[in-house]
Amino acid sequence: MPSNKKHHFVPRFYLRRFSADGVSINLYNIASGRSIFRANLKNQAYRDYFYGKELEIEHAIAGLEAEAAGVLRKIDEYQSLPPPFSPDHVTLVTHLVMQQARTAHEAEALNEINNAMMQRIMGPTMAAEGIDLTKFKVNLAEPAAFAVAIASRIAPLALDLHYKLLIDQTGEGFVTSDNPVVACNPLLSFRTFGSNCGVASKGLQLYLPIDPQKLILFYDGEVYRVGANDSIVVNVTNPADVHALNTLQMVGASDNIYFRGEQLDVAALHRKAKPYLRTRKARFRVVNETNTPSERSEILASSREDVRTNLSLTFMSLRTAMKKWREKARRQRLQPAAEVRNPPLVEAFREFEQEVKDGQSQPTDFLQGMIDAYARRCEDIADSSQPNP
Repeated sequence: MPSNKKHHFVPRFYLRRFSADGVSINLYNIASGRSIFRANLKNQAYRDYFYGKELEIEHAIAGLEAEAAGVLRKIDEYQSLPPPFSPDHVTLVTHLVMQQARTAHEAEALNEINNAMMQRIMGPTMAAEGIDLTKFKVNLAEPAAFAVAIASRIAPLALDLHYKLLIDQTGEGFVTSDNPVVACNPLLSFRTFGSNCGVASKGLQLYLPIDPQKLILFYDGEVYRVGANDSIVVNVTNPADVHALNTLQMVGASDNIYFRGEQLDVAALHRKAKPYLRTRKARFRVVNETNTPSERSEILASSREDVRTNLSLTFMSLRTAMKKWREKARRQRLQPAAEVRNPPLVEAFREFEQEVKDGQSQPTDFLQGMIDAYARRCEDIADSSQPNP
């Protein structure tokens, strides 16, 4: 077998954390509705040459995986999360955004969007030449590589998210899947015409289980209150919360759920998730279509299909100001295409992207600028807390 032919889109080091023996793992296949115990771990969540036969991306991902594995070991040791904007925090956020982008689910969503777009744009021209484009699928050559390239650029936009470590105290145990980073947005759940889960979206939540006992939650701190303000750890004591978090994994998965304990009733979890399972990975719409004798114009809109489960957790609440904001937003007749969490950050990023294109900045400069700005802010806070001489 050629070296590095198997490209795992969920890392083996990560799935091993849900394994009882390090070489096998229990899985539940959603399509068949059956569990398979002690499946070969190395044969899970991979495709041959998923990131292309040129192996630069696969090698780069392997390097990030090694760094992320080190951070998770520290989390195991200290039962806590790294400080904001520390190297370990940056690694954790980068891993999160990259993991969300690098799966088969994301590659298939990109192909759904690309195919719908090409059918709409090229279909009439091809039909005039006697070719029925609806009989074909127009896919990207390397959608996973494309998704990873985008994620590597936008990862710094997630650094402003607050984060907490959820620790299961119920014994139920967290599950994971072949699409383990689950994004949702309870704040904007009333908007169903597009995705509300972009990395810069207001109200965003990102969930990543890291073993059966621990799950990392990244969230918009201006919108949600999670656990105690003075603790980065949330002890989850209600089994209903664990069940709700596992339901997210089931709804977000492509094919398989992975779990450790054989006593776990994953079929019951599947039944609970069924009303929320997505029937597509992306959606495509045509809006403002105009046809005249001389021209044809239209706006094409595409988006990923969000995870929606009516999520309710006993340790999380919507801040009072956001409840009022949400009710006002509901009543708006014209809804915006997107609601940005941190407009100054997004605008600064857009300006930076242009600087990169113009050769005035390097791609890593934006991240370093954010780290430096946070360090200066911490110094200012520390100085202001000192008593006057």
